[in-house]
Amino acid sequence: ETQPLFTRGDGTFVCRRELARAQAAGEPPVRLPFFAVNDDYCDCPEDGSDEPGTDACELGRFYCANAGSVPQLVRTALLNDGVCDCCDGSDEWALEPPAAKCRAGACVAEAETIARRLARLLAAEAEGEQLGNAAAAELPEKLALLQGELVGVEAAAGTAKENLTSLVKAINSLSKKRQKEQKSKKPPKLANVIGGVNRTRAFCFPQGSPENLTFENNTFELNASCVEALACPYVCALFCQDSRAYNGTCVVWLPRNEPGAE
Repeated sequence: ETQPLFTRGDGTFVCRRELARAQAAGEPPVRLPFFAVNDDYCDCPEDGSDEPGTDACELGRFYCANAGSVPQLVRTALLNDGVCDCCDGSDEWALEPPAAKCRAGACVAEAETIARRLARLLAAEAEGEQLGNAAAAELPEKLALLQGELVGVEAAAGTAKENLTSLVKAINSLSKKRQKEQKSKKPPKLANVIGGVNRTRAFCFPQGSPENLTFENNTFELNASCVEALACPYVCALFCQDSRAYNGTCVVWLPRNEPGAE
């Protein structure tokens, strides 16, 4: 790429790809007579370097100087096709004059367009840099906040895990107990849940009992420990409503262990 393709001393030309091959192999390159350049015949089909001014080579490239704007390379297939691909019109060199069909001042307008685009890109880059700096400045504070929230979440998760473990153990224990009871031939025993804060017992008495009631002559003892004392009148009305068996009197044992009648 850095070696000249044309040697003025002997008037010969070397294809760019051929020059690279020869340098790699340490051999002298194959040279072409200079009149082979731009003769509308492609002698360098691998790179098209011998036809920079014609469209003979498919891979050929034409250099536009584009004074006042940005130089560029265009495909040689676009040369002299009636369309100005170079803002200076140099790709349409066969026209008379060369830039006759190319818009005057096209390179200046092109340079202004490129400058505006570049300015927008630079402004966007500057804004992005400011946003990045602001985000970087806020990062330690946000990171500390997230770390604090993480500690709280981990603590809550630990408590929930402990509660879940306890619940699973209780469920497993109850399940094993029920399985054992189901396999056992002995009848289950009623649980005695009498007692507790603000809990009571109720005693139902048969019809025709003497006025001075005693707990020994009650028909049966009703376990009302699952009901608060304030609800006992309703419980008594439910269980002592049959006058053929009961006299309508229920005695409840108050929370202070003092007998009372309802």
